[in-house]
Amino acid sequence: MADLILHIGAHKTATSFLQRTLSLNRGLLARHGLIYPKIRHYPAHHILAGPWIDVDGVPPAHYGPGGPDGLWRRFVDDHAGLRGTVLLSAEVFSRAETGRVDMADLARRLDPFDSVRVVYTVRQQPAFLQSIWLQRARSAPVPPWSAFYRKAMDTGLASGLWLDHGRVWDLLRQGFPPDRITFLDYDTIRRESGGVLGAFLRLAGVSLTAEDLKPAPPAQSNISADPLCVLIATRMAEPNPIPDDLIATLAAARPFGPDRPTSLFTRAEHDALTAAHAPLNEALEARVQPQQPDFAVSPPAVPGDILWRDELDSRHWVRIARGLLDREGR
Repeated sequence: MADLILHIGAHKTATSFLQRTLSLNRGLLARHGLIYPKIRHYPAHHILAGPWIDVDGVPPAHYGPGGPDGLWRRFVDDHAGLRGTVLLSAEVFSRAETGRVDMADLARRLDPFDSVRVVYTVRQQPAFLQSIWLQRARSAPVPPWSAFYRKAMDTGLASGLWLDHGRVWDLLRQGFPPDRITFLDYDTIRRESGGVLGAFLRLAGVSLTAEDLKPAPPAQSNISADPLCVLIATRMAEPNPIPDDLIATLAAARPFGPDRPTSLFTRAEHDALTAAHAPLNEALEARVQPQQPDFAVSPPAVPGDILWRDELDSRHWVRIARGLLDREGR
């Protein structure tokens, strides 16, 4: 019988890179005992959340006979009896809204596997919240950053995702015992050998290293662009979508100096969000550490030369204007 690892996010913790890299290397991984199932043409497995969630971008016909429940039965029938480890990856399983996975029902569906481990990667809240907004800004109309930040502080949610990772732990405990849940810290594993990919290969017990796999192209990995360049582009384009080349044009102008990190936050906003979640992160650590003694949520790392949103001044706007004039002059 197969073991199963279910990776459920969080969003913006290199999930797209991981999923696309694993899908590109299915054959090699299978020869080493790690099965990354192919379900339709999707690089990830969000479609398996269909019994509980209306999954974006999945037409009803893609579930096949019997709908979402029929797809689940076929998946279990095809994979539970295999030798090796089956790895599923779909961050939609950790959503708080809209729709939520019934973890007790999910656990029952996974009973035929020899063992089940659910894996979730936490990210410190300022970087997590900023990355969520940047993702939305690139793909759809997005609320102004200040309104998005205030709502997240008031509700603890950002685009249907919990900022308090302890809420995900609570959700998982509705279906899985603590020793079947593994929490990873994003900033920790990205610094380890092979980064996030290497961490998951080790977790799956595979002898391969990250260097043995063909990586997903950077364009397919949802890497966030410079935060203030995206913020300025949304203001310039609203209410319309951002033109494809506007963010790249702003970045090329280097209005903030070569390689200077920037932030959507003011320093006061960043400190308030950090302070609000410090006790919640400590409470999560207390729940996880009996099973994972080394687990800890990394505190926010703030570069000394970071440019906060409220530090934009006339010098930066002049450089931005010059970059746009150069763009129009091409």
